Amino acid sequence: MRLSRWGWSRYETVEALEHEARRLTDWVEVVEPRSDAEIIVVNSGTPVDASLLEQAPSVRLCVTNTSGFEHLHRAALASRGV
Repeated sequence: MRLSRWGWSRYETVEALEHEARRLTDWVEVVEPRSDAEIIVVNSGTPVDASLLEQAPSVRLCVTNTSGFEHLHRAALASRGV
């Protein structure tokens, strides 16, 4: 299972993101940011719509690290079985 970050907060440092990637490697293969993966991680500044999903056709799980979900276009996700 591959995981790709498609969004991050301006408060997250490069060091913190690298640490996160190292910690996750026991469970998933962490791939380059904004690349195709079964799991994508986004924040509220990343609209997850049909355009994004075309760039990541393998997505099966979309995780947002924010409290809201207005940036997630649920119809587009549902049409892909996400």
